[in-house]
Amino acid sequence: MKKIIRQLTIIYYAFYALAVLLATAAYLVVQQEESIGYVPADTVGATVKTVYILFLVCSIPLALKLFNVKVKKLSELDLPEEEKFAKYRTYSIWRLAVIGVNMLIGIALFYALNFMQMFFCAAVAAIALVFCKPSAKKMEEELNLEVNSD
Repeated sequence: MKKIIRQLTIIYYAFYALAVLLATAAYLVVQQEESIGYVPADTVGATVKTVYILFLVCSIPLALKLFNVKVKKLSELDLPEEEKFAKYRTYSIWRLAVIGVNMLIGIALFYALNFMQMFFCAAVAAIALVFCKPSAKKMEEELNLEVNSD
């Protein structure tokens, strides 16, 4: 179990590290090339903004709900612990990936389109990711496992 939590924690922090790297790189590119990435609000930029916001509003709650449903079903199954842990790991990776990718897309679109709404969307995804931080206690509670002294 500790190995799985360690792997999930690495993935969790990797998304934040990628966000910082992406924001830094995008900032440096925008500083060098002021004309890059500024799309007028009444053209493609507005469409991209709308599609991304809809994607964010649909995908984050869906990822959280699907994770919850799958883990509840998993906790009720009579499977060996190792198999439960493997499935839990897969479900957690998918949840982290959906939310983390939303955050990265928001940061990229903020710099590419220069819309402040994209920054707020990235912040929403970052806050949602905070609530997905993996821990052994959370894993034991979600899988209804007896607390071990591991």
